[in-house]
Formats: sequence, structure tokens, C-alpha cells
Amino acid sequence: MKFLILSTFFLLSFSNPAKADYIFNESIEYHPIDEPSPNKLLSKISKELKKKHRTSGRLFAYMAGSVQIKPRYIDLGKGKCGISSLKFTANSIYHIPQWKQKNNASQEIQLKWQTIYDNRVSHEKHHGEIRNKYMQEAYNKILKLEKRCKKIHRSVSKIIDSMSDQENRAHRSFDKHDGKLPTNFPN
Repeated sequence: MKFLILSTFFLLSFSNPAKADYIFNESIEYHPIDEPSPNKLLSKISKELKKKHRTSGRLFAYMAGSVQIKPRYIDLGKGKCGISSLKFTANSIYHIPQWKQKNNASQEIQLKWQTIYDNRVSHEKHHGEIRNKYMQEAYNKILKLEKRCKKIHRSVSKIIDSMSDQENRAHRSFDKHDGKLPTNFPN
């Protein structure tokens, strides 16, 4: 019994678990829209945001993501490698319009604007939650990775690609149900 306790103590004391960090950064980039006419505002927003985001459809706001991964590998023996440390940073940048002429509009128009604005910001934040979910899943899969040493780096890339594909499908599905852009502002 003492041997079992002692050997367990040594295994736990001297095992080297992967040092790992998962960081999810969120930031907002505001795009000032200087359009005095509420009737032309949505068109102007879409036109301005399309300069930075390639899309064929109308646009009110969007979330852009990036990821940085810094894995360190450890030789596990017999040609296999694992992850000894991992720094995984997922970023979400919300691109949001900022109507510069809002205070020149009537109180009614300002309230309508604020309702649309709050709805779209909430929508984009949900895209950030989707991103965080899939990038955390990628992070967890990478931490558990054990592959032939020659293939481990490629396996990390495959995990990121696979999780990014799943993330993109989740974004499209969410947009199908909640992606309706405002069309009747200010009416």
C-alpha cells in the first residue's frame, strides 16, 4: 500500500503537464458615418463597411476574427510527439457603425436608431460567442494531440482548419435565423 501511495506521489510530482494559455480578446472598431440624412444612412453604412469587408450583400456591422497559436512540441518517444506548451489567442474585432449626425435627428429617429444599433451589436457579440466556442474546442483538441513527430505541426493546422469550417457553418446558421438587416430605417 505504501508503495502505491509513494509511486502515485512521484508520478504526480514529476509529471510535466502542458503549460497552456487560452486567451480570447474582443475589441470594437467604430466606423464613423457622417450622413445627415436618416433616409440614406443604411446605404452609407453598408457602402463604408464594404470597403473593409468583402461581401456582396448589404452590411450593417460585422465581426472579424484571427487566431495566433504558439505550440511547443515534446518528444514522447517511439516517434511520437505531444504538446509541451501552448499559447492560443483568439481575437474578435467587432466593426460597428457610429452615426456622427445622430444628435441632429429627431428624438423619434434617435430612438429607432438606438434600437437597431443595440440589436446589431448584440447580434455581432453572439458571433463572438460562436467564435470563442469553436476556438476553445480547437485549443482543447490541440492540447490532447499526440502524433508522429513529422506530422504534428500539420495536425495542429488541420484542427484549426476543421474548427474554423465548423465555426463558419455556425455563423451562417445563426445569420439565417437572426441575420435580418434593418431595411425600413427611419420609417
